[in-house]
Amino acid sequence: MGSLNGTRLNSQPVSASDSSLRRKSSPVQLSNGDVITLGSTSKIVVQIVDGDVPKISSVSIPFGVGFASDPMTMRKGGRKLPMEDVCHCEWPLRGIPQFGVFCIFDGHGGAAAAEAASKIMPQKLADILLVPEKREEVLYNCDAADVLRNAFRETEAALDYQYEGCTATVLLLWSDLKEALFAQCANVGDSACIFSIEGKHISMTEDHRLTSLSEKSRMLEIGKQLRDGETRLCGMNIARVLGDKFLKEQDVRFSAEPYISEVLQIKIKSKVLAMMASDGLWDVLSPRRALQLALEVCEGQHSDEESDVPCAQRIANLILREARTLRTKDNTTVIVLDFATMNESCKVMDYKFETISRHN
Repeated sequence: MGSLNGTRLNSQPVSASDSSLRRKSSPVQLSNGDVITLGSTSKIVVQIVDGDVPKISSVSIPFGVGFASDPMTMRKGGRKLPMEDVCHCEWPLRGIPQFGVFCIFDGHGGAAAAEAASKIMPQKLADILLVPEKREEVLYNCDAADVLRNAFRETEAALDYQYEGCTATVLLLWSDLKEALFAQCANVGDSACIFSIEGKHISMTEDHRLTSLSEKSRMLEIGKQLRDGETRLCGMNIARVLGDKFLKEQDVRFSAEPYISEVLQIKIKSKVLAMMASDGLWDVLSPRRALQLALEVCEGQHSDEESDVPCAQRIANLILREARTLRTKDNTTVIVLDFATMNESCKVMDYKFETISRHN
């Protein structure tokens, strides 16, 4: 790429050593979040994605899907932060009819644990659901709590990371092939999943920051309550994570046991919306306000040049812009599911994408 007015990478010129000669410069390696400036105004933000580009269409998945992500910066005009958020969305799950999964993993100490979890977790879920008795049990009881709990435990056992870890928010969906989908979520950490059902706000996750009531209660039950004013353990503001094996050896208050939500039933063409996001969003925007903005988009209150873009994607784009405007200082990833556009039949399913951050 180039421009007659010059090309810059993160505000630094990319050119041949002798600027008087018009010739190619040496190759420059790119990283996730780099900003390329062509000329004086045109800017391109680098987002390195591993795998197929997301494909969203009404015939490949029975409901609308939107995705947006940004590493963000610590200060205005500063360099982008390393991207440690990883998401994985797959329908059907490893080819298993009726099941799909949507996940966000927010890494810390690097992206390696999040990247590994994004590959291991879906496979563990599939391995369990490929057992006919397990799959039928979920469909018959309309409950996948045991499946999610075991998938988390097996993923944690498979993650061999002493000094890196990640949060995990995993939304499992399944269809009864008749009139409804069912949703159940499991999480560790502070990424969240929320639903709006006919205007009613429902949280599908539990906040595992140390200051939350749920974590204070958990630690009190094991006889290891926090001291007054204590808000971090070994520098961490959350104690439920995947990975971080060294920390778990040092302090029994660290855990990989997930919170598991109740099951939600989603009827065809009902006004249901789901939003998943890493904590970069929730640091600056409340779940209630996020859903309010989403519903405003659905009602056409934020009409712009994206009018031909599917509703779920417009919501994801708006929510990410809002987080940027409110100056979040953490990686932010947003996934939006719009069930109001759900097809009459949930049998046509073929959708998969994932984001993987790269580091030099």
